[in-house]
Amino acid sequence: MRRTFSTLGTLAAAATLVVTMPAAAHAAHGSLFVNGVQYENPHSGCHHVPHSGPGVWVVNNTDEDVLVYSSADCRGAVSRVFSHGDFGPAWGSAFFVRGDHDGHGPGHGHGHGHDHGPGFDLDDDEDAW
Repeated sequence: MRRTFSTLGTLAAAATLVVTMPAAAHAAHGSLFVNGVQYENPHSGCHHVPHSGPGVWVVNNTDEDVLVYSSADCRGAVSRVFSHGDFGPAWGSAFFVRGDHDGHGPGHGHGHGHDHGPGFDLDDDEDAW
């Protein structure tokens, strides 16, 4: 009887862990080029820009949005959003790859607590400069 309760307790603890574990990060599907460096199926999250200067050149051939941030930790203002098929210049030190297919970046209910700041809702036809 004691063994049965012990086994049930272990199973209950394991079930609790499975239910409370955060979902794994998703990868965007496709190729992303940042300053000439190719990222194939890049994982979602914040990445440092491979720099050769202050500007960033992005070609987004993934199925997710890519947000370029002026700060190296993906906090503060977004300088430009690159949707699928977008390419061009931006100003920044880091980029965030969305990978959850719900249109949210950091600070939108995922527990990251980042502030996008001014310029986050740039229209596709609006320059980030």
